[in-house]
Amino acid sequence: MMTISVRNKNLFSRTDAEEVAEYLSDLLRQNPDCRFYLFVAPNRMFLYGTAKDEQAEQWRLREFRFFRDDEFRPKWLFLTPFLFLRGEYAAMFYGGAVGKVEREQPSVPLHFYLLGSDIGLTEEERQHGGTKEAIWEVFEVRNRNGYATIRPLLSETEPLSGVPTLITPLPELYNTLTDYVARVLWK
Repeated sequence: MMTISVRNKNLFSRTDAEEVAEYLSDLLRQNPDCRFYLFVAPNRMFLYGTAKDEQAEQWRLREFRFFRDDEFRPKWLFLTPFLFLRGEYAAMFYGGAVGKVEREQPSVPLHFYLLGSDIGLTEEERQHGGTKEAIWEVFEVRNRNGYATIRPLLSETEPLSGVPTLITPLPELYNTLTDYVARVLWK
């Protein structure tokens, strides 16, 4: 069963670029051979792939459907404890990812909708537990034998290729990733 690691960002300790760079540094050092996607939202980051993050909350992926559209770019994440029909239709017509996750603590499974269009939530949907988060960036990361390639999927920034993650001193790796992430996020 695939899992999604969810790490809440500490809004008071550092900039967003530094927070993402610290997380990437940790993941690349701990997983010298991995491939994952890192979804960066304003308040948290979602990790999906072969990298493991034991310190983050783990959500089990129960269902997953992907509707392809050549123009699909994930910009919004909707999480609801109920079936969100407008999200289902938006994914079918305009592309997106739809599924269901189950949190670590016994709770109601959450439906998720990763969409390119902002369809909004009604006040009633918010009262019933629906949330909407902007996706700032999605990084596709491939770390092979301690050399990483980081490709932003939503911006036009060139990928960062061949970064030696195991032999580079941690402060230097962190600074390189911070500079790169800042260029991507604020371009």
